[in-house]
This record gives sequence, structure tokens and C-alpha cells, in this order.
Amino acid sequence: MGHCPGSGRFQDFRRGLGSGDEVDSILRVSLAVLLEPDLDLAPQLAWYRRFRAAEEGREAVLLGTHPELAGHKCEDELVEVRGTRAVIDELTTRKVSLLLMFRRDDRDGQKMRMRLWRRVSCAIVVLRCGVGEPSEPLHALVPVAGGEHALVALRVARALVGEEGSATALYVEPDIGYDAQLVGEKVLGRIVSRAFGKDADCVQQRVAIADGVRRGIVSAHGEREYDLILFGASKLNELTQRFRGTVALRVTKALPDQTIGIVRAPAPITGRLRSLAESWVLRAVPQLEREQRVSLVERVQSNSSWDFDFVALMSMATFIAAIGLVQSSEAVVIGAMLVAPLMTPILGLGLALVHGNPVLARHAWRSVTFGFMTAFGIGLVLGLCVPRFAAPTVAMVARDWPGMLDLIVAFVAGFAGAYATSRPSLFAALPGVAIAAALVPPIATSGLAAALGDWSLMTGASLLFFTNMVAIILASSLCLWSVGMREIKPKSRNTVRAGNALVVVVLLLGVWFATTPPRHVPAAFREAVEARVVDEFRVRSIAIDTTVVPPDVVVSLGGARQPPASIANDVDLLVRQHFESEFRVRVEWEWESHARR
Repeated sequence: MGHCPGSGRFQDFRRGLGSGDEVDSILRVSLAVLLEPDLDLAPQLAWYRRFRAAEEGREAVLLGTHPELAGHKCEDELVEVRGTRAVIDELTTRKVSLLLMFRRDDRDGQKMRMRLWRRVSCAIVVLRCGVGEPSEPLHALVPVAGGEHALVALRVARALVGEEGSATALYVEPDIGYDAQLVGEKVLGRIVSRAFGKDADCVQQRVAIADGVRRGIVSAHGEREYDLILFGASKLNELTQRFRGTVALRVTKALPDQTIGIVRAPAPITGRLRSLAESWVLRAVPQLEREQRVSLVERVQSNSSWDFDFVALMSMATFIAAIGLVQSSEAVVIGAMLVAPLMTPILGLGLALVHGNPVLARHAWRSVTFGFMTAFGIGLVLGLCVPRFAAPTVAMVARDWPGMLDLIVAFVAGFAGAYATSRPSLFAALPGVAIAAALVPPIATSGLAAALGDWSLMTGASLLFFTNMVAIILASSLCLWSVGMREIKPKSRNTVRAGNALVVVVLLLGVWFATTPPRHVPAAFREAVEARVVDEFRVRSIAIDTTVVPPDVVVSLGGARQPPASIANDVDLLVRQHFESEFRVRVEWEWESHARR
């Protein structure tokens, strides 16, 4: 086996991440070892010393405690840390390049490993210690398939074995016939060259012909026993899966006495930025205690269910909102906002998203969906039953279409609602949040507009509710995450996709609202137009038509004679004063006559 320059140093698996000067300028500690108090200390210290010997004088640190540690001589500093947060702070402060952890099977150990696996930016090695201590010289086997994590595992193995041991890169090729060996050698040679460049001869290369990866690894191990088998992680967050149901588990069952490890490459810049952002949030925002988190989940979960209480409150809130909209009474509409229970299941969706809780997500989404249908139906029925209700009122038109300000208000209201819900001392702020969120009035407006056959108003009001809902879900998930609500288990692909989709939807809505002219008619503009119209004319409606380019401001007047052309000029001047975008003015007139008494 040829000499690999610098192979005895763990800095080698930073290859490709940046220049040596850039990396060395930010690294102070090469190795951190997290001791597991529930595991035998002897193999942990043995592997710590093996990794430490490969450092060639670089600084290292031992983290954690162990009841048997007294009396053992350690060359490096021992720092007592308890909990994931303390470990992350130590790793961040000391700028560690490699974290060595040991696997234990209990739930707390798995939870800590998964949190560190996702939040720590340095390279990570997780060992399941086998029987006995590592021999001298050390022989390591690294199954590779070309992934970045497998390349890092290969470099770690080469650093561990030193000049006297051996690191073997193993590639398992399916039995495709006479050319299988040659094909495997060619693929393996390319993989090793990616890992070491021109120094590819510093590791041994071996191709195993087998129908399965596990069979190939076990077969290669049987021909020559190895002290260590290192796997590269297939994904950054798949630690438990690798030990639970894939190749590593099957190899562990076949070789129960073998030391097996999983290596994760240093996290990309996005992972580092997330770690820095999380550290800042944890320092700046007071975190919820365990009892407070449990109480919050129980409270939101119980109030997000579709039951009789929810239906009753939703029905009464919609009835009040619809009457207030028909009468154009904002005070009545505000009262409906205070009664509506829809905010809680929407917050439940945010909690389910950040917690990775599909059961809560289903219950909350069911409540939101049925709540919308209930409110829409009540608004439709009232619109059909209320006498002399023939045109949209001012209060309804005010909820015609969402804009950028509506999106911003909903986002801030969702953040405030989640924060107030997480702090029992701030419950007094929830009524204000409910008013700001404005969830039921748009649904009632949509139902009333459907009763009038005004499909444009119905669509706009429904879109306003949708905008408020998605903004509140995103804001509440961010707020709950910042106060200490974390996922209780690795997020499923569906949860990750839902979170990504939510962010994309909110961003697209923001871009859409920012680049399209508003459809809201400001109250000041309406008052100015009404003040300009002479006594014999009545302003029937004012609307913005965005189906044409540039959009039209349509002013509909009613009166006994045709309005003069000067009114259109005056309205055009008012448009220029109240709108920043370019609009055309269209004045419509319908004959109206009122008998005098």
C-alpha cells in the first residue's frame, strides 16, 4: 500500500470544501468525543485514543460524563455537558471538525443523536462498539457506492489505520457475468480517485461479486476479518434508518461482534447557517419548559378537534359576521371575530408542521376544512333569506381581494397568536389577535356573494381567507419553533414537502401581490368621489377591474340625467392622488328616478 501524504490527519476529509487556509483559519479543535454514560467506558476510551492518535498533535476534547471515568488518564480536556443544547454550544464555540459519538439503543440516546446529526455542521462518526478493543495495527473496511458521505468515510478510515494498518474500499458489483469484476474495478477506481486524487494507491481496493450488498460485505469480511466497518450515510438525517432497516442493520445482525460505524460528511453551508440561526434564537428567545410544551400541545390538540363545541361556535360566529356584513356594521363583524374558533386549528397546523405530528395535522385540517364549509353554507343561506339584499355592501366589498398588506398582517397575527398561545400569561392578547387575523368575515363574504351571484367577489373573499390561513400557519410554525417546540421524531418526507410547499406558496403570493395592482378601493378614495358627485347623482359602486391592462377604476353612478364629462376628469385626478399604479378611469351611469313627496 502506497503512502498517502497527510493521510494520518482528519483534515483530509475537508477536501473539496474550500482551500486549506480558509478551513484552518476557522478550526480550533479537530476532534470532540461524546461519551455515553450508559455504555461500557473501556471501548469508548479505546476508540477515542485511536481517533486521537490520528490527529498528530491536534487539540481534542472529551464531552459528557461517565461514572467509571475517575482514575482513567485522558490526554485532553474533559468537559461535563448535559443535554443536546449544551453539546451543540460546546461544538460551536470550539469549532470542532469531527464529532465521535457512540450508539446506544434507548430512546433518549437515539433522540440526542438525531438532534446532533441534523444540527451540527462538522463531520460526524457514530460507532456501535463490538467485542474487544481495536487491534494494532488496525484494519478497516469501507463499502462505497460513490456518495459524498462514503468518500468521507473512506478518508476517515485511512486516517485511522495509519501507515501500519490498512483501509480497504469495497465495491459490491451484481453478478452480471464475466465482465462483472472488470466493471466493478473500473467503478471502484473512479470512486477512490474522487476521494484521494493521485494518491489513490494509499487504500486497498476490492470488488465483491454478490447478489446483494449485505452478502458482499459479509463475504469480504469472512475472507479477512476487519476491526472496523465504516458506512457513509446516504442522507444527512438518516442515522436511525441506517441502523434500523438498511444495510448497516443487516450487516450488524450478520456480524454481531463487529464494530460498525456510520460517517456523515460536514454539513453544507445551509446546515451551518441553520445551526447559527438556531443558536441565536435559543439565546435570544426564552424557551418553553417541558411542562409548558406538554401543556401547549395538549391545549392546541384538544381545541383543534371537530366536535359540537367547535360547530356551535363556528355557526354563531358566521351568523354574526354575515349580519354585520349585510348591515355594513364593522362593530358586529369584530364581535364575530372574537367568537370564531377557527384560529386554534390553524395554529394546530403550524404546530403539527414544526412538530412532525401527522395525527394533529389531520385533525386540524379536518376542522379547518369543515369550518370553512360550514361558514360558507351559513353565509349562502343567509344571503338567500335576508330581504332586500340585492347588492354587495361596503363591508363586503372591503374584503373583495387580498393584497400585500393583508398577507403581512396575517403573518404577524399568526406569529403573535402562536406566541400568546405558548405563554399562558399572555392569553389577554388573544382577542386582539383574533380580530387582526380576520378569518370568518371573508368566508361569510364569500357565501353572501355566492347568494348574489357575484362570483368575482366570492373568489376574492375566498382567496383572502386562503391567504390569511397559509400566512398564519407559516408564521405560527416559525414562532413555535423559536420558543422551543421541536420535532418529536425525524420528519417524514410528507412533512418536509408540506413545509417547503407552504413556504413556496407564501412567497408566490407575496410576489403576486407585490407585482399586481391593488383591487381594494381605499375608503378615502370612495369618500372623495362621493364628495365630488353633485346631489342629483348617487355613487352605486366603485370597483377595480384587473382583467384589462392597465386596470380600470370603474365608478358606477345613478341619477335622472347623464353625468357631465367633467366628472370623469375629476375622478381621474382623484385616482392619481390616491393610487400609485397606472389606472384608467371608466364612469358608468344608470338611470334612476325617485318620486318626491
